[in-house]
Amino acid sequence: MHMREQVADFRKLSTKLMVTLAVVLFLGLTEAQGFQFKESSNGIIEPFKLVGARLSEFTKGYARLTKTPISVDGTIEQDLKGRVTLFLRKPINREILKEIFYRVLYENGYTVIDAPAGNGWIIQRLRDARDSPIPVYQISETPDTARLVTVYMNLKNVYSEGVARYLRSFMPINSRIIPASPSVLMITDTGSNIIKLRSMIKRLDTKEAAEFEESEVDRVPQKSCDETRIQKLVVENLEINSDDLQFPGANKRKGGSR
Repeated sequence: MHMREQVADFRKLSTKLMVTLAVVLFLGLTEAQGFQFKESSNGIIEPFKLVGARLSEFTKGYARLTKTPISVDGTIEQDLKGRVTLFLRKPINREILKEIFYRVLYENGYTVIDAPAGNGWIIQRLRDARDSPIPVYQISETPDTARLVTVYMNLKNVYSEGVARYLRSFMPINSRIIPASPSVLMITDTGSNIIKLRSMIKRLDTKEAAEFEESEVDRVPQKSCDETRIQKLVVENLEINSDDLQFPGANKRKGGSR
């Protein structure tokens, strides 16, 4: 009786091992073949499910479906690192899939830039793409997208430097905001994030905010002409007479006098 129980347990264990091996082989075969989107005749993408799929396989699947040339600095298999987990329960069109593709790249620390002569896309790290050729828009025309873009905005009431300093606290690490001139802001971020910032900028760029800014400047104590002159004389005196202070080029001047 005891022997029969051992045989039954062994058969159960063998069955579990065979099922596990089959799953591993199936997953390995699926990954080797690459992820395939399924599209109907009217251009609708069928629902799909991805759990921990390779970003490189997802990217190649998107490139195959849309016939978009996509490259990276190297090879997609070796240089595009990341994983994708997606549950798509409803059919979508290609435009929505493109935004999903942008979002997947962004969540893995990447974005796309336009290849030369409009020949597809090049995938780059977010930190590198900021200095690459990316789309530029006036802020009122910012697209709601997960792709990295640059926008410019003309301020009417306040200085751009103060607005930029305030907004940096609300921006992701790979974004950028630059006061290009006293009244012009340049922002590099995803279009979706910039749209959120735009409402904040409108609240900051008001006459009331400008008056408050001017009042804060007026509160800073200004040095009189006499104070400025005294400070200048003290600094000059230190530079000439102090033997304890070392200044750039001091040793060279001493050596030259010899």
